[in-house]
Amino acid sequence: MSILGPSLGVPDEEPSMVAMAKSTQHSILLIIGVVFAASLVEEFLFRGILFRGWRHSPLGLVPTVLITSFLWAILHVQYGPVIIAYIFLLGIVLGLAREHTGNIWVPIAMHGLNNGLATYQMLTNY
Repeated sequence: MSILGPSLGVPDEEPSMVAMAKSTQHSILLIIGVVFAASLVEEFLFRGILFRGWRHSPLGLVPTVLITSFLWAILHVQYGPVIIAYIFLLGIVLGLAREHTGNIWVPIAMHGLNNGLATYQMLTNY
């Protein structure tokens, strides 16, 4: 997002990210919450419980990936539409990784890496 964001109208200083960075007194707690806890909880819910149940239902793969990605994206209402679209696309990648590997830990690691990079950028820029 930091590369494409400006050309898509995403401000350099995303208001929700600035507010989070400015309100953080202990960076380690932010890292634990955003990089580890959020990645685990969100992936166990969206690419774990929902994905596993819907994947083996009559829905099949494509609707399951699209629905779980959409639900995950709209969970992030604190962001603008471009970032929500990015999250939706990332959800598709995470869903396909889950399907391809058959393992929930791969999308968890990918999600954690994404959040870690965003958190690093937020803490170093704000």
